[in-house]
Amino acid sequence: MKSRIPAVHKQPDSPANQRKEQAVYERLWLTYFNDALYAQGIITQTEHDKMRMKINTRTASAKG
Repeated sequence: MKSRIPAVHKQPDSPANQRKEQAVYERLWLTYFNDALYAQGIITQTEHDKMRMKINTRTASAKG
């Protein structure tokens, strides 16, 4: 009996998809570093919160 697993078709990377993917990676790294700096006591809770807002604003504008 033959397997009926559908083939996975990846759509070509359009410039819009590449920008969205880049924004996701950027947000992950910026959030990681922000959290790491806070966990190590290098930045305060206030600074952490301000940076989180900036990260969210920056990556939200890149999604468009």
